Amino acid sequence: SLDTILSIYSETRPRPFLHDVALTLSPTCTHLLHALILFLQRHTMHTYRITSTCLLEELLALLVTLDDATVLEEGIKCLVMILPHVPYWLSRSEPNKLPALFRLYAHVVTVFVHANEHVRLLFSTVYGLFPGVFLWFLRAPDACLAHLGDSVPWDENDTLPLQRGCDSYLGHRLVPHQLARLGPARDGRAGGMWPGRA
Repeated sequence: SLDTILSIYSETRPRPFLHDVALTLSPTCTHLLHALILFLQRHTMHTYRITSTCLLEELLALLVTLDDATVLEEGIKCLVMILPHVPYWLSRSEPNKLPALFRLYAHVVTVFVHANEHVRLLFSTVYGLFPGVFLWFLRAPDACLAHLGDSVPWDENDTLPLQRGCDSYLGHRLVPHQLARLGPARDGRAGGMWPGRA
């Protein structure tokens, strides 16, 4: 079967396997996401090899275009397994991949309107790796993305759905309430988690 072939290929030639997955990812190739998940579960010592391919960039680019919950969940599983192995590589300045990761998170919380275990895991992973900058993104996405060098303008209409979608996930984290409620600078305003939101 195809799964067996992909499994043998990934075990015997991990770097070419990761490279080929990167080049063939598409919304219809869910078997590749499944094979990647199996590879990441069995061979965590090879996860760093992803940095020598365009796999993470391709995965982020694919997932941000999808509305199919099943494929998104598979992609999120992959990301949750990859991200802890490559935080420095992900955030290095040339090219910084955090904007693509944050935009994907914003997309995911609008697709999964109700609380979802996969989104909670993605939130926990991203928040755990990049707590300060991620909270900044949640408070002021346009300013954060611009600071990270993202040249694509942020649509202000996406800010409120992003923030509403994060409320339940923030509530499950051990985020000090004052930290989550304060804006980038203390301005003395009272209110909810997101300054300026009614």
